[in-house]
Amino acid sequence: MKKKAPLILLTLLMLVLSACSGTPATESNTQTNTAASNVTVQDSTSQAVDSTPVSADFDDDDFESAANEAAIAITLNGDSISAGEGVSVNGGIATITAAGTYEVTGTLNNGQLIVETEDEENVTLLLAGANIHNESGPAIYVANAEKVIITLVESTENILSDGAIYTNLNESGEPNAAIFSHDDLTINGEGVLSVIANYNNGIASKDDLKITGGNITVTAVNDGLKGKDSVSVKDGIITLNVGGDGIQSTNVDESEEGFIAIEGGIFNINATDDALNAATSLVIDGGNLTLNAGDDGIHAEYALIINGGDVNVQQAFEGLESAVITINGGKVYVTSSDDGLNATTGAGGGQNDGSYFYMNGGSLFLNTSGDGLDSNGTAIINGGIVVVQGPTMNNNGPLDVNGELEINGGTLIVSGSAGMPEMPSTNSAQNSIAVTLDTAQPGGTIIHLENAAGESVLTYESPKDFQLFVFSSPELQLNTTYTLYVGGSATGTVINGVYTDGDYTPGTQIATLETTSNVTTSGNFESGRGGGREGKGPGN
Repeated sequence: MKKKAPLILLTLLMLVLSACSGTPATESNTQTNTAASNVTVQDSTSQAVDSTPVSADFDDDDFESAANEAAIAITLNGDSISAGEGVSVNGGIATITAAGTYEVTGTLNNGQLIVETEDEENVTLLLAGANIHNESGPAIYVANAEKVIITLVESTENILSDGAIYTNLNESGEPNAAIFSHDDLTINGEGVLSVIANYNNGIASKDDLKITGGNITVTAVNDGLKGKDSVSVKDGIITLNVGGDGIQSTNVDESEEGFIAIEGGIFNINATDDALNAATSLVIDGGNLTLNAGDDGIHAEYALIINGGDVNVQQAFEGLESAVITINGGKVYVTSSDDGLNATTGAGGGQNDGSYFYMNGGSLFLNTSGDGLDSNGTAIINGGIVVVQGPTMNNNGPLDVNGELEINGGTLIVSGSAGMPEMPSTNSAQNSIAVTLDTAQPGGTIIHLENAAGESVLTYESPKDFQLFVFSSPELQLNTTYTLYVGGSATGTVINGVYTDGDYTPGTQIATLETTSNVTTSGNFESGRGGGREGKGPGN
């Protein structure tokens, strides 16, 4: 007997997976990207809202506009520098003292380009084949300026590097980056920039750091891109290989600052610590992000919001972490050695700490060795697709929610260990089933659910060993009989383990489920921590 795989799941999967690809943003006038900070919650079905909104504004001058022919020349000649009006030269150091546009070319073996102007206008640096090395400090140092714009000239390659020991540091240990700015810093253009930071950070601004273009590679012993008030990226190709955080914002003193905003671009980040780390909030609207981290893939202290883009955390200790995590769109893939997603305020103690996870749209795939979907507070799924694969060890659970796990829409597919089995809350608006098996099944085993008419509701192949299976879908109806099979074989299209447009050849029937309530269970859930029960174990 063969059962047809459900067409509705194929349609849903294809819509979510195809609609979320990020594309590079085009240049435009002033644009605003809003992140969230100091998050509060309105009600159980709405996403987190911010009491103090913060925004990253891209102005016209953040995009490439300066013409080479209008620039004042700064020519690097190995151990000497020649320059025009507005630049003072002292040996291997060139200091820009007036606002304007400057074109930098040539090689400087051991020296520095300084910007120090009191003018209330911008300084634009056109890097057009510039190779600057400073053995004892930043290659480019912005001591004072209204704003500095570094334009990477098309078809040119630029290299900036420093030595392992800095001199002339202030009381705060600054400057501490191969490109260091006390003021707003923007990088744009269509050229190539390689930054080699042997002392500390790669590119750092004490105010706002914005990137709207360029092919930028940073190799740093500590952080790659760092903005105290904010880091905002509109477009560009960014590769970071660092010993600290990939991208970091640090201002914890002002609630409207300390954020990271990603609107577009292509990112490839390999970080010893966090790939992305925001002191307050982090918002992703688009782009393609490939992240590898020794600690968190993406960390935001207050709020993490993903509205679009392709986010692939290929390796991390924990994938996504913040007090409030909201996914409205995009595609998010996480592979982690501990929690895949961790909503936490850091209070700990095993009780509801006031953190939230909201899934409103898009797709989230968690492949974890620790807890899969972990909220030390509440988790609410209103739409989209959530697939949790793992863990396989019983000391962690695929679902770990200290408060309520509320499902009001979307699709949830969970397979993993049953040592700490958890189920959705009965306060959910959408129906769910939760099953623990007598014995663990090996990875590659198919789970099949069909209704009383023999019509397939789900055919899913778990890539990892599992003993717990949880499923929620708009297709599940009250007062209906469903039959669950394990094993067998299937044909058709497979998207992240879900079979569609094919046939299922039955394996072993393991349960008949009567959906007399919105949460239907089979098996042993006595050791579980979910469904709004009291006395749940700690979330890690």
